[in-house]
Amino acid sequence: MPLAYVLGCLFSATCFGGWVVLARYARLPDPWVTMGINVLTLAASAALVSHRLRDQVPTGTQWGWLLVIGLANGCGFVLFSYMIGLGQVEISRLSVVLNVGIISVGVVGGILLLKEPFTWRKLASVAFAVIAIYLAAGKTGDG
Repeated sequence: MPLAYVLGCLFSATCFGGWVVLARYARLPDPWVTMGINVLTLAASAALVSHRLRDQVPTGTQWGWLLVIGLANGCGFVLFSYMIGLGQVEISRLSVVLNVGIISVGVVGGILLLKEPFTWRKLASVAFAVIAIYLAAGKTGDG
């Protein structure tokens, strides 16, 4: 993978991972975190891609897929925001389980749905992801 893509992914990870820590640090109430981030994300997205919206309009069944994807993302985001708002689990543990889970879904989805090649590196990445989830979800204070 080119270095620019690695750096882009790490920047994105910092943005995606950072809001979780900042929301808990600021003690923002869950509904405001959920609504605020969604509204501001929509505004930023529209501002960044508005010049391309007319040229690339979804067609036919793509609108249905867009609805499914949006609902899935929204449900996941609302649930994760709710868990953050409860304050019962450390952010450092929630973030590992969420983000490593995203990695696993991306790898398995790429192989199964997109017919990407199945390699030992991908197998190892999912194996390490499962181990990371197991370690992060374990009991606190157990070393």
